[in-house]
Amino acid sequence: MKIKTIIGAALLLLTACTSNTFDGGDGENSYLKRDAAEVTINKQDQTANIVFDDDQKASVKLPTQHPWLTGTETFYRAIVTYREKDQVKSILGFIPMMLLQPVTQTTEDVKSDPVLYVASNFAKNKKYLNVQLTVPMRLEKVKDKPINISIAEKKLTMSHGNNVHYIWTVVFSNKETTNNVTEPALLSIPTSQLVKGDSLTLRIQNGIRLEELKGVMP
Repeated sequence: MKIKTIIGAALLLLTACTSNTFDGGDGENSYLKRDAAEVTINKQDQTANIVFDDDQKASVKLPTQHPWLTGTETFYRAIVTYREKDQVKSILGFIPMMLLQPVTQTTEDVKSDPVLYVASNFAKNKKYLNVQLTVPMRLEKVKDKPINISIAEKKLTMSHGNNVHYIWTVVFSNKETTNNVTEPALLSIPTSQLVKGDSLTLRIQNGIRLEELKGVMP
């Protein structure tokens, strides 16, 4: 078992989720950014109201045929691509994230098929843990189904004070997938149950080794 401890300035597991692309000067892509956000859909006026992970806000009119307007959900997590100039955000597109609420672990050991870990970070407002993985691609017949991933949660009382040690295990099933091609899996896990001083271990079966990313809620 390989244990990796990453300590950062916020709640601590980290590569920043913000992605900036600059082409130099004032070209079309000079201010292109990608950030995680909450997206709430107003189906009556066909708008997406966006709250970024730093609590900045924006909104955009959606195309009439956008799947978020025809689906049953009205709340999403997504990576939002936008262009920002003079503090004005122009929304360009969305990449949906899987919003996964941890589920209480019912067995001592949790088994997972392997994935490839890419990056993770806590939202600036500390409301979510965002995790990027690469997994085997789903077969064509199940392409319309979500990737088979869940989060198993185990809670341990810490030896000092009233704080809790949370263990979150990424559980992936490679049934109905192909090993020849991979696809990204973008996870967003709510952290509302964590309070100051709680610790967290994120466990991922990263290929042949078990990764453990550790942090403490400041």
